[in-house]
Amino acid sequence: MSDDAAPELRGLLERFDSSRETLDQLTERLRSLALAEETSSQAADSIASAAEQLEASAKQLEALTDAATAAQTELKGAVEAAGDFLERTELSEVSDALESVNEATSKTLPEAIRTANEQTVERINERLGALEQRLADLEQLRQSEADLRAQLDQVRTKLSARKLAQLGLQPPAATQQQPSSGGQDAAGS
Repeated sequence: MSDDAAPELRGLLERFDSSRETLDQLTERLRSLALAEETSSQAADSIASAAEQLEASAKQLEALTDAATAAQTELKGAVEAAGDFLERTELSEVSDALESVNEATSKTLPEAIRTANEQTVERINERLGALEQRLADLEQLRQSEADLRAQLDQVRTKLSARKLAQLGLQPPAATQQQPSSGGQDAAGS
């Protein structure tokens, strides 16, 4: 009898050692997932802050655009008045130069504003893309965490309450609610 029991005990001890290694690996993976989730949360906060700053910059740019448009309108009026004066005084060269300045001003300022707006939108889109990727990574980490927890619960259900206590682990929630059936299942395995 003792010769038959020794190989069974060795096999059981090997399974316990294997289970402990698996539990240690699962614990380490859960720690990694928790750290990754914290990092992702910090990144999301950073992106939200950047979005708020970007919105404030857009409002300032809008006010600047309004002021520049008003200045351009006044400048155009002044150039037109000067043009009228020059036509009356027949200084055609000066008139042509002022008309050229008027055209350049009316094209350059709106182009600069449009370019600044396009760059701002591009930065917003880049940050949103990065945020979407981080959120996808976070969801994947959460799914991995759920899978690891399920694996851990499976290992726990296969071990008796006594062996779990020896390993310093708590039985899964279902086993805690029904201690008598959990002991019978583990003993029957």
